Amino acid sequence: MGMLGRWGCWVGVVKCAAGWADLGKEILFPERAMRYPWLIGVGCVVVASLCFGPSLGRANPAGAGAVAERLAATEHRLANLERLMEIDLLDDAAVERRIGERVEAQVRSLVLTLRSQLELYQIQHRGAYPDLVGQGWTQMLEATDAAGQVQSGGYGPYLREVPVNPLNGETRVVGGTNQAGPLAGWIYNRRTGALMMLVSRDDAKRYGLDRSVVYAY
Repeated sequence: MGMLGRWGCWVGVVKCAAGWADLGKEILFPERAMRYPWLIGVGCVVVASLCFGPSLGRANPAGAGAVAERLAATEHRLANLERLMEIDLLDDAAVERRIGERVEAQVRSLVLTLRSQLELYQIQHRGAYPDLVGQGWTQMLEATDAAGQVQSGGYGPYLREVPVNPLNGETRVVGGTNQAGPLAGWIYNRRTGALMMLVSRDDAKRYGLDRSVVYAY
């Protein structure tokens, strides 16, 4: 069936449907009877002649087969779409779990790396840890002498850049839990060298963060 034939088929379907609708109106509303009686005859003749062959007495198996193939293909696509939607729904929990595992691994790796560099600084500076609260990350980013004073050619540097808390974007270091909050990235005990990442309780729960490397405010 050519393009003209397909358009004619659709026109016939529309007219035939309109005619049957009017026929229903005639049954329900007799006062409107025979308003468009020609639509039923013309519409059905057009549909029959264009969709089923040049004559009403001969079927068009090729056209019927094509229609059946299109219907089967459509049903197949719909079935695939339904399966994909089911998979997406089932995978939501798995995706969240993977995200949590990835975030937890990154947080742990970052904190442990910083702790190892703090230990190296302590070894090379007469057992003293850097003053991250008072001087920020300067003593970790610059070369220093044994007393911790910035000096070219001394020990270090121990870090290439200022560590950023990936969950709140902050770099500031605080020395007590009373200062913990969203405006600081790290909490640090200079006496022991213990460093922890500051996170909200919601993030700690959402990502399943290890409380040995984070402090939740």
